[in-house]
Amino acid sequence: MVPDNIISLLITAGRVIKDRLREANGVSPTQIWTLRFISERGEPTMKDVADYLSITPPSATAVIENFVEQNLIERILDKQDRRIIRLRLTSKGKMFLDEVSKKASKKMKDLLSKLDKNEINQLKIILEKISR
Repeated sequence: MVPDNIISLLITAGRVIKDRLREANGVSPTQIWTLRFISERGEPTMKDVADYLSITPPSATAVIENFVEQNLIERILDKQDRRIIRLRLTSKGKMFLDEVSKKASKKMKDLLSKLDKNEINQLKIILEKISR
């Protein structure tokens, strides 16, 4: 049985990580994940983004609209079905994602630097086990 304080600690650690990532980049982890998802998927639809983030399509539209206004994402018509709108990172969006990813990686390394080698190895094993 998992003690309640472990669950509480996991939630707290998640909040700390999210707060530190936001401090480092000025954007939320969800925004970073969204940009990364679009980059990796090529040209996903709004529904793909909504499904990935586990939010409604109107909520995804609000997230994406902000990126469109910043010229980080562009909307493009699907080649087979003009009713479908696809999303693609602009060159500015690719540079922005690269920059925030580097900052996020540095911030995570800073956070994890508080752990010794043994703790890092234990954390790796635990995270790999949870991820399976």
